[in-house]
Amino acid sequence: MALNANERYELYRGFTADGGLTFTWTQVTANSDAENLRAIVPDKHGRTECLLWFNGTYTT
Repeated sequence: MALNANERYELYRGFTADGGLTFTWTQVTANSDAENLRAIVPDKHGRTECLLWFNGTYTT
């Protein structure tokens, strides 16, 4: 999906309590100056919560 020049990809957290039939979405990033892409939660990271993602300008 193409974005307008002033729009950015943002991250959302999805929560499901029914095995993926429905989700509740919470915005993680907002009004960003650059794209936010490919969020991951690393396996065995040793913390209660951890989230990593790419942030920047990507042309391909």
